[in-house]
Amino acid sequence: FFDRLMSIRHVGGLWRTGSLLAVLLLDNAVWFGSRCIQRTGVYIHRDEKLLLTYLRSVSENLLVVCELGRIGYFTTVYTKHRAWHSHRYNTPDRDRRKQEIVDFLKTNATPEAWEDREVVLVLPKRGGPIPVLEGLEKRPSYENNSIRVLRLQLDSHP
Repeated sequence: FFDRLMSIRHVGGLWRTGSLLAVLLLDNAVWFGSRCIQRTGVYIHRDEKLLLTYLRSVSENLLVVCELGRIGYFTTVYTKHRAWHSHRYNTPDRDRRKQEIVDFLKTNATPEAWEDREVVLVLPKRGGPIPVLEGLEKRPSYENNSIRVLRLQLDSHP
């Protein structure tokens, strides 16, 4: 095939071969260039990194409860603490656990597994009151621009 294209008899043979090779190489160059521009993988944002630094400084092994899926996942990867809900493939009964977090934040319904233990509650900073926090006279044990952390001792209900 290339022998025919490169035949010297045709002045255009060299031109056609060069053009074909240029198109094939340009296609590869564009593909590689687009791969370099795209952000692939998981990146930790500044506030998330600061939170993980704080959690690593806490000596006790605690249960971290958060509605932010990324934080749950990062907690299990980068600290010694356990997250109630982390990665979708690594969390048993994932949907139930997510709903328990929602119920706790709305109605203070404490799951049995959280009772009689200290829980680290990680919340995004955003507008509006959170019902479970209204009765607490607790200051955040940690906060940054986008995340607030409370350490709660949850007692069993009679």
